[in-house]
Amino acid sequence: IHVARTPQMLPSFIPANETSAVMDSAVAQATGACVTDDAAAAFTACRDALIVMMLYETGMRAAELIGLRDADADDSTGTLRVLGKRNKERDVPVGPGLCRNMRLYRRLRNAVLPDYGSGTDRDRPFFTRVSGEPLYYALVNKIVHLALDGNVNAARRTPHVLRHSFATDMLNNGADLRAVQQLLGHSSLATTQIYTHI
Repeated sequence: IHVARTPQMLPSFIPANETSAVMDSAVAQATGACVTDDAAAAFTACRDALIVMMLYETGMRAAELIGLRDADADDSTGTLRVLGKRNKERDVPVGPGLCRNMRLYRRLRNAVLPDYGSGTDRDRPFFTRVSGEPLYYALVNKIVHLALDGNVNAARRTPHVLRHSFATDMLNNGADLRAVQQLLGHSSLATTQIYTHI
C-alpha cells in the first residue's frame, strides 16, 4: 500500500516591496533614536531597529541573534561569526549600512551601560536589555511583530518569516543556491531548495 504523502508546506515570507518599507522604517527608527535626550529610550529604539535589520539582512535565526557575542560582531570587517544549530559556526557578511547601525547601537549601549563595552568578557552578548541582561525569544518576537504590524500583509509576523524573506529575496535576485545555503547555515541543500518553489 502506497501511503499518500502530505504536501510540504512552503515557508511564509514577506513580498520584497513590503520588506523594503519595513527596512526603511527600521533605518529611520535607528537614526531617529539619536535625537532624543532619553538615553535608555534611544538605546532601546536603536536596538529594536537593528534586530529587525539584522534578522532580514543576514537570514539569522532568532536563537543565533540572541546568542551572538559582542566579540563576534565585527563592524570593521563587516562579518558576524554566528553559532548555529549543532554548534556549527559560520561567518556571515554584512553590508556597510548594517555596520553603521551596529556602531551606532554600540555607542548608545555604552552610554546606557558604561561598563558593558569595557572588560575582557568575550562571551558577553551583543544584544542586551537596558538592565544589561541578555535578550530572550519572546522579546525578540515582540520586537519583530511590532515592526511588521501595519507594514506587511503577511499572516505570520515572526523572526523566522524575516529569515524566509531573506532567502526568497536572495534567490529571486539571482543568488547562487549553495551561497544561500551557507548563509542560512543549512546542512542540506534540499532544505534550501524549498525556497526555489516560492
